[in-house]
Amino acid sequence: MRAYPVKSNHHGCHLAWLIREPIRVIEECHDQATPWWHALCGLRVDIDGVKVHLANVHFAPSAPSIRKMEAEACSLIPQQGPAIVVGDMNAFSISDPHLPAGSKLPLKERKKYKRGPAKELEGAGLRDMGALLGDAAPTVGHRSGLAYRCDRIQCATRRCHLPDGGERPSSLRCRGSGVKLEAG
Repeated sequence: MRAYPVKSNHHGCHLAWLIREPIRVIEECHDQATPWWHALCGLRVDIDGVKVHLANVHFAPSAPSIRKMEAEACSLIPQQGPAIVVGDMNAFSISDPHLPAGSKLPLKERKKYKRGPAKELEGAGLRDMGALLGDAAPTVGHRSGLAYRCDRIQCATRRCHLPDGGERPSSLRCRGSGVKLEAG
């Protein structure tokens, strides 16, 4: 196994991919320039003959406008072929419940409800795997009262074949093994 790290611009929130055979890294394509608050840890890999773009991201913690720009930058990745974007999106997904009217949450937490980044990712074909697989379990906020799935896996492929013999268009089962991707 080999690590492919990239240093974060802020707060020491460094990012990395850990890759092992049979996945072959073709190219490192990290990005620390604007709009990335932390960074984008990017790789182009070969998985069983299919070229896939991997992006590990950590969106801005407190600025919805920066998160939207980061999501817009991520939306360019699937234009190059199949893509898997993982990370801390620091915002709600499209499928998370809406903020109750009259909420008394602090402004910083209410800003997490902005769905622009999630809409941008979905609009680019980066599908939320947790939502597709019926796993809406919160990943943060269990004690604060704002529990939601900020840590997500978003995938864009034409078609994938699952280990159980099933097939799902425009999605990817990112858990387990035996996934086959079709480029296109």
